[in-house]
Amino acid sequence: MDTTLEKAGVKTQDSTDNASTSPDSTLPRKQLWRYETGYFLSTFAIGSPFASFVTYVGFQLQIIGYVIGHAPEEVSGSGCLPTATSCRVPFAGSGDVNLTSYILYLNAIIYALSGGLTLIVSGIGDYLNYQREQYVVQLIIYGILCLPIASLRGSDLNTFNALSALYVVFNVIGFIAGAWQSVFIPYVMNKSEEMESQSSQQSLNNNEDLGKRAIEDGVRMGVWGSNGLSAGQISLFVISIGLTFASESYAGLYTTTAAGALCIVLSLVAWPLLPAPRPKSRQEAKSIRTWLMLPLRTFLLLWRQIWTYPECFKWLLAYTVYTDTVFAFSSVTSQLFNLNIRPSLREFTYYSLVQPVAAILSATAFMYLRPVMKRYIGLTLRYWTVFCYALTCFCALWCAIGISPSASIGFKHRWEFYFFQALQSIAGGISGVIFKVLFSRLFPKGNEIQFFGFQLVLSLGTVWIPQIVNGPIVDATNNLRLPAVVSSVILFLCVVLALFVDEEKGMRQVGHESTGD
Repeated sequence: MDTTLEKAGVKTQDSTDNASTSPDSTLPRKQLWRYETGYFLSTFAIGSPFASFVTYVGFQLQIIGYVIGHAPEEVSGSGCLPTATSCRVPFAGSGDVNLTSYILYLNAIIYALSGGLTLIVSGIGDYLNYQREQYVVQLIIYGILCLPIASLRGSDLNTFNALSALYVVFNVIGFIAGAWQSVFIPYVMNKSEEMESQSSQQSLNNNEDLGKRAIEDGVRMGVWGSNGLSAGQISLFVISIGLTFASESYAGLYTTTAAGALCIVLSLVAWPLLPAPRPKSRQEAKSIRTWLMLPLRTFLLLWRQIWTYPECFKWLLAYTVYTDTVFAFSSVTSQLFNLNIRPSLREFTYYSLVQPVAAILSATAFMYLRPVMKRYIGLTLRYWTVFCYALTCFCALWCAIGISPSASIGFKHRWEFYFFQALQSIAGGISGVIFKVLFSRLFPKGNEIQFFGFQLVLSLGTVWIPQIVNGPIVDATNNLRLPAVVSSVILFLCVVLALFVDEEKGMRQVGHESTGD
């Protein structure tokens, strides 16, 4: 990919990256606005197909599963009643499994494949030219995978298997693109410091001020990226709701294909607006053999650096476990919503719409509230994160209450699903932005793809654990709320681990001045 782009004459650095700055600003506002716009458009491009594919392909798999599956103790292929709480479907020629377990096992396959591929591409990513262009190409592939979905309208085993295969490949590409997507935030933060320091006399107070301004720019960049992802999802869901009035049966499939086309177009528009990070020196990777060994060398080095940068890895571990647990827990609540509420496609879209709306509102509010809360009550980024983890833990505990047949609450009523979907999304919208910004301050400059890729590989290497644990539990008991107990315990551990992170010490370890944020 690198050689092809070189032959095409694509520039590796924006001409405006060397623009002048003044003592009153970090990055020039026009340049920062351009970066934020490009980042917003690129994440918007991801948001639409992500929302459509995950929502409607996942929904379609459940619908087809009830047609081709069978109730426990019934004949294979006899179908399941709409009111059935358990339906068994064929799984890779190895017998029948609970439909909920089937989705969990698909997710486990996705994580295993994504982890291996991300290990390779992230290991060499920091040494390659055209990191921006590689990111855009990944987005285009992401969109292309959505294009055939509208044609898969059958309710047979072949369609079920085809959708399952596309579901796996689509998510694998999305995870790999995620390793590149995050690097633009630390790039902007580092460039903000560099450009400001060139125009100011260095002093301890000035260094602290530079760090605070860099974090401010990083938060803005992170919020724009998060809001772009949420806005893409919102636009998709709004269009889908309108289409359900014309063709409710297949509206989701049509919009998935349309979202793929939109992703391709927006990716090309965002391309020249995004920052163009420079690669690391290739002196460490001169030979082909060295290049082949580079992914393994990189991640062995990262493992050793756990002891060098302990605060960085504690922060990484807390967030990784949090996201893994939330994903598994969300899969369970989504199944509960389908089984208890029996929503139409339109209502399922309303329910799905809660997540991006809450996320975009919370991320935007956080951007403006953060400096105010810091000034008046000393609320740092880490304590914001602790609050978000605790809020999600509360949601899991509420679901666990429903295990008791005598309990009148615990994700048994329509309002509970909407309310707690909003709470989880508020927590996720804020904690996702904070993680990227603060994580960028806790590892050495020039290692962005390595460290963000390492976070993704670690997540993919562990996220299958709750999937595999929860799958057999649900399969054996047919009780979908039992995984909520496990989730609440793990989320509480995330709260404790985040409390023990010393971000000020971590910043000093990598040469960043502590800022009190």
